[in-house]
Amino acid sequence: MRVEVSGKYSGGIPLDPMKNTAGLAVKHLLEKYGLSLDVKIKILKGIKPGCGLGSSGASAAAAVYGLSRLLGLNLSLNQLVEAASHGEIASASVPHADNVAASIYGGFVIVLPTSPIKVLGFKPPRNLGLVAAIPNIKVPMGKTMFARSILPKNVKLSSLSFNVAYASSLVTGMLTSNLKLIGESLRDDVVEAVRAKYIPGYFNLREAAMNAGALGFTISGAGPSILAVIEDDRSIYESVKGALKDVFEEEGVEAEIYFAKPAEGVKEI
Repeated sequence: MRVEVSGKYSGGIPLDPMKNTAGLAVKHLLEKYGLSLDVKIKILKGIKPGCGLGSSGASAAAAVYGLSRLLGLNLSLNQLVEAASHGEIASASVPHADNVAASIYGGFVIVLPTSPIKVLGFKPPRNLGLVAAIPNIKVPMGKTMFARSILPKNVKLSSLSFNVAYASSLVTGMLTSNLKLIGESLRDDVVEAVRAKYIPGYFNLREAAMNAGALGFTISGAGPSILAVIEDDRSIYESVKGALKDVFEEEGVEAEIYFAKPAEGVKEI
């Protein structure tokens, strides 16, 4: 197996298939279905790696989907998610489906911790918008593994109840197209406080975004990127973008800020 990488964010992406998420995902797929093939994977890297936006998962998802289509395997979406999840061993040391499920299904997904993997996929509200900000800061080697290692090993019952309640209200907001409820539901009593320490000015960023019209604010993945939920309105985006930019400048941090919409899942182009 060979891996080639090009594109804006190709620098630093492992070419060793056993250290590359796409390579590991394809390896698992070939072994699972008893296929002996020499595969060449060409990755056009358009998502910045190591910033909490699912870059590694996107490569794994695209690779297994492409190979499944090429070989006529006719795998279900859940089967594709299962295979792609093994690619995340390269970045997180264990298989996990959070990012690859979103890449394969698109929209809003819930991954059930079952064997085999089961994913519930839903279409988010059409007027849902997101402001994504990627601070240009140094992140630890093996960032995802580090971000997991700093999480508390024991969680209070009150914190568990808090998180389950807001996760449930987030699902309700998605299913009822209630943007206000979606934003209000981005609350966490376990992970945010720990990971926020590694994002300069995080709580000031959240306050600024909310004052500028955001409905909710959270860390994207393991960070350091952040996401603000907004109504799909250009003027609101510009207001939130400006507020975030001001805080980043106060912190002496450069950042890329984008407007985003929930996308469809993996497809041929």
